[in-house]
Amino acid sequence: MALFQRARRGAAVLVLAIALAACGSAEPLDEAAQERIDAAEAQAADALAAVDSLTERLTEMEDELGDVALDRKQVDKRLDKLSASLDAQIAALKEQLKNAKASNADAAASALAAAQQAARDLSVLEKRFNYHLKNGD
Repeated sequence: MALFQRARRGAAVLVLAIALAACGSAEPLDEAAQERIDAAEAQAADALAAVDSLTERLTEMEDELGDVALDRKQVDKRLDKLSASLDAQIAALKEQLKNAKASNADAAASALAAAQQAARDLSVLEKRFNYHLKNGD
């Protein structure tokens, strides 16, 4: 971009020099014409200075844009990493809940089996007790 601007500036200076040389080859210039030429040269110099300033600012903005793009990529990477970590943690939590439910179901089944066995044992004891009461001496 800067090379293009320099070439453009060089071309403008060359055209101005040719125009001035062409003007100077005829008759001597009157004072008003010379003032116009001087004013045109001053405007050209101001325009070139403005182009240089804008070129510098454009370069700065391109650098800033590059930095912003790099920052955005880094933020995107961090967010992707955090998202993957969160997904893994959620999956692990689901597995733990599933295991806890299965474990609770197993514990409940085991407790039910124990309660049923206790009820059977109690029933047997009750029948024996009643038998001894009826048949006892």
